[in-house]
Amino acid sequence: MESGKSMRKLGIAVLVIVVLLVGAALIVPHLIDINQYHGKIQTQLEKHLGRKVDLGDMSLSLFPPSFEVANATIAEDQRFATNRPFATADKLAVSVKFWPLLHKDVEVKSLELDRPHIELVRDAQGTWNFATLGQEPKPTPAQTTPVPAPRKNSTTAQKPSPAQAPTPTTTTGPEGKQPAGQLTLANLFISDGQVAITDLQKHQSRAVYDHIDLNVNDFAPDQQFSMKLTAHLPGAGKQTVWLEGKGGPIKQADLINTPFQGTLRLDQVSTDAAQKFLNSQSLNGIDATLTGDAKVTNAAGKLASSGTIKMENARIHNVDVGYPIALDYDVADDLTSDVIQIHKGDLKLGATPITVAGSINSKPTPAQIDLKLTAANASIEEAARLAAAFGVAFGKDMDVKGTVNADIQARGAMDKPAMNGQLSARNLNISGKELPQPVRVNEIALTLTPDSIRSNDFAATTGSTSVNVNFTLANYSAPNSSINAALRAPNARIGEIISIAKAAGVSAVEGMSGDGALTLDVRAQGPTKNMSALTFAGTGKISNATLKMPSLTKPVQIRNSDITFSQNSVALQNVAAGLGQTNATGTLTLKNFEAPQVQFTLNADKVNVTELQQMFNATPATPAKRAAAEHDFWQIVPSAAAQQPSAKAEPSLLTKMTGGGTITVGSIQYDDLLLNNTHANVTLDHGLIKMNPVTSEIYGGSENGTITIDMRPAQPVYAVNLKTDKVDANKLVSSVSDLKQTLYGMLASNVNASFSSSSSSNIARSLNGTLAINLTNGKLMNLDLLHEVASVGKFLGNNFAAAKNFTDLVQLTGNFDVKNGVAQTNNLKAQIDGGTMAAAGLINLADQSLNLHVTAVLNKALSSQVGGTQVGGFMNTALANNQGELVVPVIITGSFQHPQVAPDVQQIAQMKLHNLLPTSGNPGQLTTGILGAILNKNQGGGSSGQPGGQPNGGIGGILGALSGRQQQNQQQQPPAGVGNNQGQQPQGTPTPAPNLGDVLNQVLNKKRNQPSPTPTPQK
Repeated sequence: MESGKSMRKLGIAVLVIVVLLVGAALIVPHLIDINQYHGKIQTQLEKHLGRKVDLGDMSLSLFPPSFEVANATIAEDQRFATNRPFATADKLAVSVKFWPLLHKDVEVKSLELDRPHIELVRDAQGTWNFATLGQEPKPTPAQTTPVPAPRKNSTTAQKPSPAQAPTPTTTTGPEGKQPAGQLTLANLFISDGQVAITDLQKHQSRAVYDHIDLNVNDFAPDQQFSMKLTAHLPGAGKQTVWLEGKGGPIKQADLINTPFQGTLRLDQVSTDAAQKFLNSQSLNGIDATLTGDAKVTNAAGKLASSGTIKMENARIHNVDVGYPIALDYDVADDLTSDVIQIHKGDLKLGATPITVAGSINSKPTPAQIDLKLTAANASIEEAARLAAAFGVAFGKDMDVKGTVNADIQARGAMDKPAMNGQLSARNLNISGKELPQPVRVNEIALTLTPDSIRSNDFAATTGSTSVNVNFTLANYSAPNSSINAALRAPNARIGEIISIAKAAGVSAVEGMSGDGALTLDVRAQGPTKNMSALTFAGTGKISNATLKMPSLTKPVQIRNSDITFSQNSVALQNVAAGLGQTNATGTLTLKNFEAPQVQFTLNADKVNVTELQQMFNATPATPAKRAAAEHDFWQIVPSAAAQQPSAKAEPSLLTKMTGGGTITVGSIQYDDLLLNNTHANVTLDHGLIKMNPVTSEIYGGSENGTITIDMRPAQPVYAVNLKTDKVDANKLVSSVSDLKQTLYGMLASNVNASFSSSSSSNIARSLNGTLAINLTNGKLMNLDLLHEVASVGKFLGNNFAAAKNFTDLVQLTGNFDVKNGVAQTNNLKAQIDGGTMAAAGLINLADQSLNLHVTAVLNKALSSQVGGTQVGGFMNTALANNQGELVVPVIITGSFQHPQVAPDVQQIAQMKLHNLLPTSGNPGQLTTGILGAILNKNQGGGSSGQPGGQPNGGIGGILGALSGRQQQNQQQQPPAGVGNNQGQQPQGTPTPAPNLGDVLNQVLNKKRNQPSPTPTPQK
């Protein structure tokens, strides 16, 4: 009973103690401000780490004794010139030993870092920045340790005795390395860390590794420790990398000599995530998942690894491989010399085994290899698919069957090794959706020596076509490599030749198809690095062929062509071909297949310009870039690709061509525009077509000059400098604009302009340049100009002829300055029945709108018929000149279809003011200056339309040029003629000073000095 009571008392005591301890653990941290020990703890950490430490806010926990720090930073060793700290962490948890804590000493037991960022740097001498952790900081080279200042108390300074004074030390050399640091940890935890590595010794730029968890146990400088590293890579699936094992003791002077033995495991790691994690470009273009296990051992700077890595769901350069790739390997890497020994390299492409063994020295650039590759009676199906994905051979969509044997030794630079051995393939059968029939090759054998790669005489057959090929590739590992190849295809079919090229992976024929008879016997030799320098010899013939190309929207028809190969060109003789509506005969010589240079003499029956634009502006689908373009050495059999595919859209055929020749075309049709019997010398320059000279028959007349067509923009741009003579104006104007059946006559013109138009009817809308015209025996429809002038002059009642729907044009001349389809003229003149007219203003060729100032001068006979100079006594819309001719200024607005005529009151006022009137012999010369003043009255100085104003140019400028000085405006005598209601000049009035008209007439000797005639008073 007593015993039971004792046990209960003991239990109660223990419970009380536990409660007190728990209470203390919960309450004491809130009563003690750990931040008051901030400086001491920071100093202790700096002492143990040998680095400057910066700690944020701190919190305390008693059981176990530990504290947490927010935003901790550990500085970099000053000998490593970086701008980043060695480590930072969002949170640092420090567990300390209990008993030293009772003696007011802080000894770190374990560290836990949350989301740390750690910078690892190896300098040019091979020393890592973490090697000095736990050591006393060393002075920089050539510096001595300064003597510490003596401590001072509040009254006197104590000087150290000679025995106490520290002895200066210098940085030790290799023989005097500092002993290993004393940092020891029971545990080190890193959660979701980021590690950046910069290797200055290997000249490797900074690489960042993210999402790392690390657990290190029993870490001490002179003993073995265990570790477990986990990297969680971004992406779908598990995406996990494990490294677990034991390492140590750490060789702080040289990390690569630290022993380690462990296991590496990959679990559904995507190549994309691995590439980002490893900061490596070697996996570019490869999309797959990696799974496998490997043993990893490091001892005395020798890193060895063996295991199996499996690649599944592989997609290489957008090509589905369709089978797993497994690697069973055993390799060793000398980390000092960077030499990798491949003891075992069994590669399985699906069920196809390939063995690789040898060494790779990765230290030099490029890496040096000594490798042997063997394969015995292996199925070629998997290897061919992989080769096609990398662009080395075969088309990417081809299904290849057969067997391959290889026994090759490769030595030298990895990008250009020298090889010895044999490579052969037998019973090849290549099929695919683009091949109507399989392509068969019984045997192709390559003999490899350090100087050359030589093939046997092999044949590729499909349907009724057999192509016999042999080649020798010399100096293949040197920059001046060359090829000597022969190809014979007797009585072949073009479509089957294209199939064989597609099966071989020739990119130049992608998207092509055709049919017809082809015979070839050609040999090519020259440098492989400059295909344009290849020389050819041989003959061929094409008959009744059709060829479809991605750069053309319609097929090329070749009824006949004799082919001759010589030097670096191919000549087509006796050509009879068709493209769309065009049929042509002649000759053509082509040089440089990569950037074609052509010379030709062609005769065509007709050309449809719109059709050619649509055909040559086709944008073909861009073929996927073949990886071999970057590693062309490994494409042992050179591809006959005339075009290197690129990431950009493939340019049209014309933009690649240069050269020229002569053409004769029966008819050229551009929508409604028709040219006949055209002859031209043509120059081609990368999409710029220049015809100089060009002559044509056009609508009963002729034209000659220069035409330049820029085919490079999406919408071609035309630049013309042409003269036309005796052309039917209505047909020409109707074919190049929306102005139909409006202007008739025989037209001569001079055009220097450019335009860009999708159809001939829109040419006028985009026209820019200058235009001069001379029209004779013509008509202007929708307007009886003489009748409209009579209506403005108000003399229709004097037996004037009835209105017509047109104006007869004896002659129409003028110059136009055209900008974006708007034509401006200052000298348009017309001779019509009954008088002459001069015009200035704007004609919009796009919408046919008009804004013209027209001065009509009725000849003396017509003026007399309507009443002569006496009829205007009641009117202000007409004037009479000194030759008895009526002058009527009008403005024409509206459009060609619906013109509107109104009196031009401003010009009438100017003529009255200056008493300056044109004549029917020259209706425009004297009014141009006045009209210019009217059209530009807001520019320059005073208005010439107001007394006292000085005209800018115009008649004043003419007089100034003629008399040698500028005339000042004088008060003018009222002009005689129609529209003057003034009576006779009053008696006694002094004779007025000569007016501008008098001066001009005196200069021209066309006027006598006499008083102005007195108008007859109105009754």
